[in-house]
Amino acid sequence: MAEKRKSAGGGDNAAKRRRTGSSSFAPPDTSLQARLQEAKKLLAHIMQHKYGWPFNQPVDPVALEIPDYFSIITHPMDLGTIKSNLERGAYETVEDFAEDVRLVWSNALKYNQPGSDIVIMAKELKSIFDKKWATLTKRWAKQDASIPVTPQSTPTTEQSNQSTSTVKKQNQAPTSSEPVPKLVVKPPKQEPAKRMTWEEKRQLCIMVNNLETKYLPKVLLIIHKGMTEFPKVDRDSDEVEINIECLDDGTLRELENYAKEVAAEN
Repeated sequence: MAEKRKSAGGGDNAAKRRRTGSSSFAPPDTSLQARLQEAKKLLAHIMQHKYGWPFNQPVDPVALEIPDYFSIITHPMDLGTIKSNLERGAYETVEDFAEDVRLVWSNALKYNQPGSDIVIMAKELKSIFDKKWATLTKRWAKQDASIPVTPQSTPTTEQSNQSTSTVKKQNQAPTSSEPVPKLVVKPPKQEPAKRMTWEEKRQLCIMVNNLETKYLPKVLLIIHKGMTEFPKVDRDSDEVEINIECLDDGTLRELENYAKEVAAEN
C-alpha cells in the first residue's frame, strides 16, 4: 500500500480547520419565535394527517345540523384558527398554543358520542400530539437548563487593587459633585384581554351590525389594527364581511367598548 505524502503545512492547516470549526458552533435558538416555529411544524403535521380534516376549520352548526353545539361548547376552537393565531403572533407562550390544541380534542370528546368516528379520530390525533409535544418540551427544558459558563482567568495584583478601590468608592457617601441616582419606574404590565365567549361574540356582531354607516370607518380602523391581512373593500359596497374568529380578544374587546360608547351616546 502506498503511503500518502503529507504536505509541509499539513499540521498548521489541520489546526486552523479545528479552530475554524470550533468558532462556528452556535448554541440552540431558545427564543419564543423559534419554538413557535417548531409548534407550527407540529400543527401542520396534525392538520395533514388523514384524520385531521374535520378539525381544520370551525364547526358549522347549520351545515352539520347540530343547533345545540354552541350551547354545549362554550369555547369553540379548531386547528385552522390556531394556525392563524400562530401566523399573526397571537400566542405569548408555547403553552398558550398547546392549550388551544388540547381544547380542539376536549370539545370533540365533550360533544360527540363515545365510540363515534369523530371521537376515535380526535383520540388518535390527541395521542400523536401529546407524544410529539412531550418530546419538544423535554428538549426545550434541557436547553434552558444548559447555561453556558465562561472560564474566568485569575485576577492579577493590579486588577485586585482596582477592584478593591472600586468597592471603597461604592461604599463612600456621594459627594456634592457626584450625580444623584435616578429612580426608574417601569409602567405596569398590561394585562391580556379577557377571552370572549361565543355568546359575547354573537352579541358583539349584533351591536356592530346595528351601527350606522357613519361609524364604519372607526370600526374598520379597530379591526385593521388587529389583523395582519385585512380583506379588500369594494368601494361600491357599504358592507365589509369579516370572520369574527380571525380577531384576537384585544380587538374584540375594543370593538365592544366602541359599540357600547356609540349606543350610550344615542
